[in-house]
Amino acid sequence: MAFWKLGINPKLQHFFWRVITSSILTATRLLTRKVNIDPMCQWRCLEEETINHVLFLCPHAQNIWRCSNVPSQRLQQPSQILEDNLWLLLEFHCTSNLPIELHLLPFWTT
Repeated sequence: MAFWKLGINPKLQHFFWRVITSSILTATRLLTRKVNIDPMCQWRCLEEETINHVLFLCPHAQNIWRCSNVPSQRLQQPSQILEDNLWLLLEFHCTSNLPIELHLLPFWTT
């Protein structure tokens, strides 16, 4: 299924397009643009602030995933690879037999 045909809000589509194209300005992305900034997560996680870290790996993001009640254990135990985590979102949306609200919950959670 094409990303643009998922039936999610246009703002979420734009956000995920920016995630896929690495256009979200995290600390590591700002460094590539010659901005003098500390690349470490501002929540004191001792890891670099990447898109994957902010959305899936940061302990604060993981708390949000746990509290969201997304009925997918795999989404609550994310991969170190951003593309794998995005595929999990798409897979959950396309294969779940749940009501549409729950299909969209992972997109709203990120």
